[in-house]
Amino acid sequence: VELALYAALVFGGGMLRLWAPGATPLSEREAANALESWHVFRGEPVSVVAGPFPIFGNALLIALLGDSDTAVRLLPVLVGTAMLAFPYLLRDYLGRWGALASTALLAFSPVLVPFSRSATSYIFVATLTLAVVAFGLRYWEHRSRFDLVATAVALALLLNSGPAAYVQVIALGTFLVLLAASTKWQVPGDEKETPGALQLGSRDLRLACYVFAGVGVLVSTGLLGNIRGLQEGLLGGISGWFRLFSAPSDGRPLSTYFSLLLTYEALTVVFGIAGVVALAFRRTGFQLFLAWWAVIAFLLVSLARDKQPGLAL
Repeated sequence: VELALYAALVFGGGMLRLWAPGATPLSEREAANALESWHVFRGEPVSVVAGPFPIFGNALLIALLGDSDTAVRLLPVLVGTAMLAFPYLLRDYLGRWGALASTALLAFSPVLVPFSRSATSYIFVATLTLAVVAFGLRYWEHRSRFDLVATAVALALLLNSGPAAYVQVIALGTFLVLLAASTKWQVPGDEKETPGALQLGSRDLRLACYVFAGVGVLVSTGLLGNIRGLQEGLLGGISGWFRLFSAPSDGRPLSTYFSLLLTYEALTVVFGIAGVVALAFRRTGFQLFLAWWAVIAFLLVSLARDKQPGLAL
């Protein structure tokens, strides 16, 4: 029954995203990304500052399906639909009903659905961050090599998905730094094993590094078709992240995000506040992690001068 409910939610959410994706014209930002992919398809020079993964991925779809608005929106649709399956992997933390409710919120979200139908990089960043969290926590608990490899792949794709990825990297990275400061990190040759400790230099960790590097190189260069993408993807993402703070203000007030969240995601905000309040009574590590992630990410987005609504994802 539980699997049937997940299947129904994923199917329903997927249909919302897949229904006539080319019915509306491309926005200015979408058109700029689509033009980059079209140049890649034609073998012309490109500047992949929007993220190599969306740009090269859309170029592949253009080659398979032709150059149309539907083709450049199909990959975001697939990525946004894939997001709906990740709460299932977090049942040990969210509980059965909590994970199912999370999938329902994601499936019919008034914000996620349109951004999953948009040829921008925001849905890539949101989905791949959730993938890193889901597979990373599963590896931490079960030490499955598959989960570790999946985490490395998701992280490599995330860093190649656009400047907004660095909001997530900083939020998650600072939590890991605090975790490292309060947990023993096991080093090679240490005879005392600490449950849950990360074995630095282990075979699994080396495998993850190789997978991360291999996937990162292949994606950033478009399967080695554009070697410049290796530099442009990394440096373009970092410079794009800094431009969020150094660019001239676009005039949008901070209330842009509050109105977006409170108007369209009221239910999510209510559950989020309830979860933060619950920290005072039940301080689980996962709740602390979620609260830290939300607060730090929202703080970084609020400080940006270029307040794109997609960053609220």
